[in-house]
Amino acid sequence: MKDDFADLAVLDAYKWWIVSDFGFLQLTGVLDEHGNDGLEIGRFDKDAMRRIARAYTVSRNIPSHEGDAQASTLAALLSGADLAPALRLPFAERAVALTEFVNANPVKLASKDESQPIEKKIASAITKLTWFLQPDDWTIFDKYVGVAVLRREGTGSKQMLSYYAELAGEWRKISAGLCEACAVHGFNRRLGYRIVDKFLFLHGIGMYVPGTRKNGEPRDVLDKKSRLADRFASASVAPIRDSLHSFASALPTDLNARLNQLGRDAASVLAAANWIKDPA
Repeated sequence: MKDDFADLAVLDAYKWWIVSDFGFLQLTGVLDEHGNDGLEIGRFDKDAMRRIARAYTVSRNIPSHEGDAQASTLAALLSGADLAPALRLPFAERAVALTEFVNANPVKLASKDESQPIEKKIASAITKLTWFLQPDDWTIFDKYVGVAVLRREGTGSKQMLSYYAELAGEWRKISAGLCEACAVHGFNRRLGYRIVDKFLFLHGIGMYVPGTRKNGEPRDVLDKKSRLADRFASASVAPIRDSLHSFASALPTDLNARLNQLGRDAASVLAAANWIKDPA
């Protein structure tokens, strides 16, 4: 079985794994210096958290004024003993617990007129940062994966909870299948969780079409009527597709062959999921 998005998801997940994810999991102690399992629940300080947040484009949502005090507080909360039990929960329960954490711990953004600070709930950032503390049985949330599954835009805690609720029914079967496929082909099994994210992310990207803002500036606009067959060829996916194909062409032949086989196996696993649908 061939699935173009599954192939791209495998390549994108592997690219991020060797460039960022593997090193970040070592940084938090989840993997040791040799890549073996380390801490059950990882830890990070403010600086390590910032490094991960920058790579995953959520650093801008964590205010840096007053000596980066809020980042220090957030890093301590995420690495603290109080949150650790939530990170050990099964998928659906972890989603609920992290949503409660998001709602209870907004960051405070400085207002432009220097009046009262504006509180912001950083749902996507929390799901991403905590993946690096406990990646097992988890996937991250952002605008694009939410759009792919829910067919509506949003990055808040309500969208976050709805997204995980939609995944929950088939999550264990699909994620286990992907993790097993990764291990069979000689990759770290946790790459399977990243393949889920990249697969949904790419579908979400493919639902956007070129448009304009009210002031005439170009912007991507969500096409809620987009069909599965059209997304891979969309203008939004094209540069990612071309970049990943270029990346793959530079890999050693044997590694490329293993990634191709993993792509086929991932397609078979993901075909059993009911997360992505054409509009009614």
